[in-house]
Amino acid sequence: PSGVLSSVACVTDLTCISIIADLFLKNEIQVRSVTQATDVSTPEGQLQTNILMLFSRYDNDVRRQKVMSGMREKLLQGFFVFNPPVGYSVCSNRGVPIQNDKAPFIGKAFEMKLLGYTHDVILEYLVAKGIKIGIKRLTDIFKNPFYCGFISSRLLNGEVAKGKHDPLISVEVFEKVNNAQIKYNKSVFQGKEADPFPLKGSIICNKCKGRWTAYHVKRKKIDYYKCNTIGCKCNRGARQLHREFVELLKDFKIPDVLEGAL
Repeated sequence: PSGVLSSVACVTDLTCISIIADLFLKNEIQVRSVTQATDVSTPEGQLQTNILMLFSRYDNDVRRQKVMSGMREKLLQGFFVFNPPVGYSVCSNRGVPIQNDKAPFIGKAFEMKLLGYTHDVILEYLVAKGIKIGIKRLTDIFKNPFYCGFISSRLLNGEVAKGKHDPLISVEVFEKVNNAQIKYNKSVFQGKEADPFPLKGSIICNKCKGRWTAYHVKRKKIDYYKCNTIGCKCNRGARQLHREFVELLKDFKIPDVLEGAL
């Protein structure tokens, strides 16, 4: 099967190359090789050009694979092969970023997060210190284990490597920050009661394909979900439906690659 897939991939690449070459010819653009003499005006010359392009693609793919393998090996050794995050700069010792003048303010941001300050307040503090970032960038900073001395990357396939750089915060602070309740911009979740009908509008009726709404029976003190279509009498108790939904979620698992990026 692997050989068949490889052949299909090659044919697909060759077909795409042929289409592009034909498009060039229709616009009086000729693709020529500087090292091989080919006449693209003939079928034989076009075939030779396509083959040369395909081998060039193969050579690029091999080089890319070698580069990616080398980068992964460097990451596992603790070297950082990308642009360092906010608070760090590239130094002469290649692959080991050093803290810059923004580092103390990023460290202070972690402390503020730990104390329960909202993202809005933290962003105002950082902007006042000359660090202009958005709320998504700030969230990424709080989730980046680089600041506590570790390296996480998609190249590591879910693994985390111990970095050679100096950490900005302790592992304990990083863990506490990421276990703390998140406060988002203009949204306050603390002190707010949980939604008794989290599935409202997300359930589709099996009979009429309409979306379900929800209601509360005060006399029985029971919550229900029901179909919103007039005449359709489908309904279920909220407590039982929530249990079934939780059981359904147990069949799903986040891939290791995505877990490493969270």
